[in-house]
Amino acid sequence: MNIAIILARAGSKRIKNKNIKNFFGKPIIYYSIKNAIKSKLFERVYVSTDSAKIKKIAEKYGALVNNLRPKKYSSDTTSTQSVIRYEIKRSKKLFNNKNLNICCIYATAPLMKIKNLKQGLKLLKKRKNLFIFPAVKFSKSVQRAFVENSKQIVSFLIPKYRLRTSQKLNNCYFDSGQFYWASAKTWLTKPFLKASKIIEIKSIDAQDLDNINDWKKLKIKFYNAKKKNLNIRL
Repeated sequence: MNIAIILARAGSKRIKNKNIKNFFGKPIIYYSIKNAIKSKLFERVYVSTDSAKIKKIAEKYGALVNNLRPKKYSSDTTSTQSVIRYEIKRSKKLFNNKNLNICCIYATAPLMKIKNLKQGLKLLKKRKNLFIFPAVKFSKSVQRAFVENSKQIVSFLIPKYRLRTSQKLNNCYFDSGQFYWASAKTWLTKPFLKASKIIEIKSIDAQDLDNINDWKKLKIKFYNAKKKNLNIRL
């Protein structure tokens, strides 16, 4: 059994009302709900929120919403895993299934592709005790990155790579911020960073969303994807 839980708290500071901000005529959370339902991977698609307004919008587009979650699970410092754990524990009857898989999806992921959701689930079935999520490879290795302090003295983040220009470096990735597959048991018992495996996606299929410039970049990527793929509709 597979369940999707879309996280959408109120109170975003850097981009006001980010999770329901208008994005090509729809609140941005609409695209996460739409793709989760359209994928036909999930018996239920839930939205976890602390906002009555977001609850109303989510239900309008076909998602289910339990009672609003407490503010202590909706702060700037609340981790994704703690919210999913809360949702599992407060709905023991619903989530009391030994074979339950939960896909946590972010509300601001309009670039998320259904084929990647399916790829993630396929990998999860092989690696049942892990978290599975999409990530993007850095175009250049961060292992030779350096910083400059107030005195303009440059220091390398990883000094041993400073002079070894011919040394083979590891591939480095960043989280695409779209979705995370795992069994309910894994969500409850395992630390995320110590039990994870990625599926690599292209940089054009992901975008950080921390400020208004990121928002503009996201709109450009989404628009270009629409032009290339008629299945993406505004």
